Amino acid sequence: MKKILGLTVAAMLVMGLVGGGTWAYFSDTETGTGSITAGTLDITQSGTASFSLTNQAPGIPATIGIDLILTNNSSLPGDLEISLSGLLNPENTPST
Repeated sequence: MKKILGLTVAAMLVMGLVGGGTWAYFSDTETGTGSITAGTLDITQSGTASFSLTNQAPGIPATIGIDLILTNNSSLPGDLEISLSGLLNPENTPST
């Protein structure tokens, strides 16, 4: 009987310690000293740029001017992705 009572008390003690540790882990609070700020992304377009062509057919200009200067006026970096469409290949040969 003493052995069963001793084991019961030991088991209750272990469960109490585990429960107390779990409660302490989930009820812990921390305070921070820094701050979190959000940035802005503001890209403007102005000016001119040109593209040079090589191996073009006779009569096609070697340089094409396009207004395309982008300025990042923000606190965040930005990525630029350019897509060209409507390009013709009149010789029906593979192009890249």
